[in-house]
Amino acid sequence: ATARAALITMHSFWIRANAVFFFGLGVLGLLAFANVASTWMLPPASPTVNSLRVYDLRRLHQFRGSDRAILTVDMDVDFTPLWNWNVKQIFVFVVAEYRGSVHRRNGVVIFDHIIESEKDSIIKGRDLIKYPLVDEVESLKDVSIQLKLGYDVHPLFGPMQLFGTGQRVIPYPADDMGTVNFTFPTVYN
Repeated sequence: ATARAALITMHSFWIRANAVFFFGLGVLGLLAFANVASTWMLPPASPTVNSLRVYDLRRLHQFRGSDRAILTVDMDVDFTPLWNWNVKQIFVFVVAEYRGSVHRRNGVVIFDHIIESEKDSIIKGRDLIKYPLVDEVESLKDVSIQLKLGYDVHPLFGPMQLFGTGQRVIPYPADDMGTVNFTFPTVYN
C-alpha cells in the first residue's frame, strides 16, 4: 500500500517543469559569471590613437544670444584591441574641454559613434563633426580648447566599463600631443 501511495503523490508536471526551468536558469547564470570572470584575466587593452585634433574651424558666430562654433575633427583611432568575446558594442565620444570665467571647467561632446562589430572598430576621417560647440554663458572668442577621447565598453554580461574623460588616461602619440589643443580666433567669422 505504501508503494501505491508514493505513485499517487508523485510531483505534478508543473512542479517538474519549474525544477527544470530554474536549474537551467542557474546554469545560464553560472556560465554568464564564468564569461565575466574570464575577461578579468585578460591584460588591459587601450585603443591606438594615431591622430586626434581640430582639423578646421568652419564657423564661429553668435546664434540666439550664445556663441556657437562648428569644428571638424581629424581622428584616426583603432579600437580593435578592446574587442574580446564579452564585448557587445563600444560607445566612442570626443569632448571639447575649455576653461571659462564663470565655470572653471566646461565640456561639450562634439562627436559620438557606436561601434557594433570588430570589423568597424577603426574610426578614421578628416571631416568628422556631429554636434556644434555651444556656450550659452560665455564667449568662445580667444578660448583654448582641448580634445579628449572617451569610450564606454558595453559587455554582453557584467558591468559597463567607462574609460576616458578622467576615468582612465588614454595614451596619445608623443608627436601628436601639440595638435590636441586649439585656440579660437578673437573675432567671429
